Amino acid sequence: MRIVLIKAARTGFTLSRKIIHLCEQAGIKNLHGLQGDTSVGTLASAQLCAGFKNTSFHYPSDLSFFLLLTDDFLEKPIQIKEGCLELTDDPGLGIVIDDKKFERFKIG
Repeated sequence: MRIVLIKAARTGFTLSRKIIHLCEQAGIKNLHGLQGDTSVGTLASAQLCAGFKNTSFHYPSDLSFFLLLTDDFLEKPIQIKEGCLELTDDPGLGIVIDDKKFERFKIG
């Protein structure tokens, strides 16, 4: 089996979609990975990959870096149930920022 890892933080949504479509045409599965993303990056990437047949199957994904962080700025933390990241029904990418928490992370 051939597999290509998708890291949306590195390739962005547009190029990631192109890679996913090329892999689908070539019969290559995609895994979903991150690169030290916060929960915001994790949700954005997970939402992207959930939208494609080639990236939404149940192989392991590299989505756990946010668990190492001591704090974050989402209103609702990411939920993991039975080993699976749960996406929300919130609009857009499902990312809702807690403005008060976000202020603490500002630099300058």
